[in-house]
Amino acid sequence: MPVLDKVGGDILRRSIVAGAVWVGRERQKIDALNVFPVPDGDTGTNMYLTLLGAARTVARRRGASVEKVASDAAMGALLGARGNSGVILSQFFHGFSEALKGCSMLGVRELATAMAEGYRCAHAAVGRPVEGTILTVMRRAAAAARLAVNRGDDMETVLSIILAETRLAVSETPEQLPVLRDAGVVDAGGQGFLSFLEGVWSFIMQKKLGRGLLSAIRTGRSTTETLPASVEHRYCTEFVMINSAVDAEEARTALEPLGSSLLAVGEESLLKVHIHTDDPGAVLAWATSEGELEGIKIDNMLNQTLKRLSNEKERTPDSPEKQVLGSGVVAVASGHGLEELLSALGAGIVICGGQTMNPSVEELLQAVEELPQTEIIILPNNGNIVMAARRLSALTQKRVRVVPSKDPAQGIAAMLHFDSSLDVEKNLEAMSEVLEHIASGEITKAVRGVTLDGIKIRKGDYIGLISGKIVVAGRSPDNVLPRLLENMAAGWGLATIYYGEDIDATRAEKTAQAVRERFPEAEVEVVEGGQPHYHYLIAVE
Repeated sequence: MPVLDKVGGDILRRSIVAGAVWVGRERQKIDALNVFPVPDGDTGTNMYLTLLGAARTVARRRGASVEKVASDAAMGALLGARGNSGVILSQFFHGFSEALKGCSMLGVRELATAMAEGYRCAHAAVGRPVEGTILTVMRRAAAAARLAVNRGDDMETVLSIILAETRLAVSETPEQLPVLRDAGVVDAGGQGFLSFLEGVWSFIMQKKLGRGLLSAIRTGRSTTETLPASVEHRYCTEFVMINSAVDAEEARTALEPLGSSLLAVGEESLLKVHIHTDDPGAVLAWATSEGELEGIKIDNMLNQTLKRLSNEKERTPDSPEKQVLGSGVVAVASGHGLEELLSALGAGIVICGGQTMNPSVEELLQAVEELPQTEIIILPNNGNIVMAARRLSALTQKRVRVVPSKDPAQGIAAMLHFDSSLDVEKNLEAMSEVLEHIASGEITKAVRGVTLDGIKIRKGDYIGLISGKIVVAGRSPDNVLPRLLENMAAGWGLATIYYGEDIDATRAEKTAQAVRERFPEAEVEVVEGGQPHYHYLIAVE
């Protein structure tokens, strides 16, 4: 067989698609690598959806140059980026594409240079990088590429060496990060990057993607050519399957050919499905043949996008009546109580998400553009969304600032100090200062057994976390709550308890009364949050 020295745009395009498909296959395993045994491990899902953005953008770019494919992939990854891992990956694509400007073919030297620049941009996006993460894995992969090129190896050999070094780098992450070693896992972001490279390597070596692997990315080509660039399929379709014989994996297999942005989570008795499709009838026909349906919701995304674009055209300098002075707020939250409270406090748009389903950069951007104000505050309300939110300022003409709230309890506290009549900088200062005086915690159920920081946790235990660190564990969320408060900031006088969808009002008030008896000098408020996964969110000040 001839030696492969260079690849063109079509090979690069299909390699990116293959890498995305590979991560899609492995995303649940990657999600399970979460250090903490909480039910919202989503690194694999975030990376897959980020890569899906890149793959969809390049999938139909037949005949494009290497430069164009790399540039399109970078933009698709940026708009699709979800969570910290997705943003880091999108910045790798950005650096990769910058290094390939003016490049019609990709040789081994260009590959090594692009990987080095990809790592540099990803590293620059992280405020305090540490060893043992996806950045370490990227750096070693880039170094391996450079070493192989200097030896004069061909493309297939270089890719094989990169893959081998990446596998080794991932396996060694627990030696570099004690928290990974204690949890018995490798770094999830590093594993996701490895899975992507495995898909690329597999395609380059085998020159095929396999039967049906492009269906979720390429379905509906003829029906989407006239749609705006941000709309791949017309209808956002959601429903819950109950009393079904199929599991999440079987649902994904059946529905992947019918659309995109597919998520199926849960068990046979209760399975939540989300898909973007041009034929919701076909989706529902399959679902009704397999079980009963509840909560069916179908939105026409094309009409929504055209309306948004029309509104943007109206908001021009020649139409001052459309401009609104002061600041607007985009907040992220999941749970009807939290969403209603944030809206009541002045958030113009509340995006549903945060735990297990982080909004993409594009979704955040659309929310920013839909607000009539030209100065916008973002409340991520999740540490895994802060990086995505900070990408927005480069994508819009509006002034966007981020108040780095790590959970909805912090976000609500910040909203109490929001004044829509003030400019964005004054609001940023006031709202950010509040976070310095608010301590927050959360209680959820452990999805696996582990020992962390000397705390032995069994699967099914309820764990209390402060700033992402597990501090207490027990067999009941109501018993864990007072113990969690004992570990929070000293001298607090007010505790606000937001109870989740698994807790009713009577139980929450009973638990709050027990807290009042243990802390008689403090004031304790109880608020319905309705949040999934987390039985209680607590803020003290």
